[in-house]
Amino acid sequence: MTRSSQTIESLPNLERFNFLFETELIKHGRPWKTLSQVELATAEWTDWYNRTRLHGEIGHILPAEYQTNDYLATTKPQGTTKI
Repeated sequence: MTRSSQTIESLPNLERFNFLFETELIKHGRPWKTLSQVELATAEWTDWYNRTRLHGEIGHILPAEYQTNDYLATTKPQGTTKI
């Protein structure tokens, strides 16, 4: 099966990430004139991908919000001892 005949849903996670990165940033932003342009755009896209995009697999919320909610749900409050 060639990449062009695959759907994004059938790709493993890392390949899916690379596919999205290439499609949304690298191919869309061409022609890149300098490596610095690619580096800056990559940092900005990665920040958006990790912090500000709404993620459909986790209820269309921010990944950071999901992580906070998960932490609060799975962490037991520590008890206090009275002296």
